[in-house]
Amino acid sequence: MTEDLTPSQVLDVLWNALMEHYPVVQYLGIIDDSRLEETRARLPGVADWPAAYASMEELVDSFHDYHSGLSWPGRPDYAHPPARIAYVDEVLAVERCDPGIGLSPGDVVVSIDGEDAMGLFRERLETASGATKYARRRWATDFLLRGVRGSEVTLEARGGDGRTYSVALTRARGYGHDGPTVEASAVADDVGYIRVHRWWNPDGEDLVADIDAALERFRDCPFLVIDVRANGGGDDRLADQVVGRFLTHAVVASVSFHREPGTDTYRQTAEVARPRGPWRYEGRTAVLIDEGCMSACEHFVSGMDASGIILLVGVSTTGAGGWIRSVDLPGGATLRCSRTFPLHGHRPSAMSGIPPHVHVSQTIESLRSGSDIVLDTAVERLRSGEPLPDRE
Repeated sequence: MTEDLTPSQVLDVLWNALMEHYPVVQYLGIIDDSRLEETRARLPGVADWPAAYASMEELVDSFHDYHSGLSWPGRPDYAHPPARIAYVDEVLAVERCDPGIGLSPGDVVVSIDGEDAMGLFRERLETASGATKYARRRWATDFLLRGVRGSEVTLEARGGDGRTYSVALTRARGYGHDGPTVEASAVADDVGYIRVHRWWNPDGEDLVADIDAALERFRDCPFLVIDVRANGGGDDRLADQVVGRFLTHAVVASVSFHREPGTDTYRQTAEVARPRGPWRYEGRTAVLIDEGCMSACEHFVSGMDASGIILLVGVSTTGAGGWIRSVDLPGGATLRCSRTFPLHGHRPSAMSGIPPHVHVSQTIESLRSGSDIVLDTAVERLRSGEPLPDRE
């Protein structure tokens, strides 16, 4: 496509970089040259460099690692509409949406831009990225609504009354949280609730101090719920400080294996969370998790789990490698590639994420009623006094 560089040549450099840097190539045992050749076979049919890079991006996505990705000059500025859909009760449903846009949570999405929504979902699921089925479903549903910023997407949906309708939405936003990092409220007289949206400090905020203040508020509550669903991560050190408020002894929050590029040699490190005062919360605690828990958030969940006393409720976290390395490719593209293979407890996060003790997810009925059955289940289990259930 240029006189001195072809997409196939860039693909070879990209593949070699992945083989030299990606930390779990040998461990996974499923990465072979067939992926490379499948991508190469598609390249002669693409019309331009953006299309070629999009094919290469699919190759990187197939490693199921959210820390690994591909960027290139002129990559589209993608955005999402003011609504999010999810795979719920074997259909695609509106999970949440802005008020006044014509959609309601729990409405079933029938078609997207005139095409069968479930057919599109099944097709996209075949190439979706993620270590667990929950992560791949989320990736696929988000992909279906993603498009160039400012473009429109038309949804046909069926409401709870059985009637169908269409609504056109403009793609103009991301999925990040715009409000305070930490929010605290009382679920009931005996249950405190702390919502943590990220593990980093925007200007003017102090995440650790805000959580400490919330813990002070709920010190005498016998039960506490910490909600980290859809928390995309940030700084492991901040997460460790919060974990420390629940510990009686130091715990290993994560073990990382750092691959030396171009070799099969790994250097092992352990990240330790230690007790932190001035006092320890001694009530029963549950952490709400889902496929949106990533990076430093998985580190937090792992540390809380390692305490041996924290109940995890929801669905498995996403799972991935870590410690990103950037590799420049010819033509101006850049590969972001994980450098480490983490273990959380005895589980290889890059393959399985971190599973909950109690599995529960939203239903069409709960979406329509506005109830949070994950939170409700956590409160019920905390109050029951039952010990932590075993996990496989």
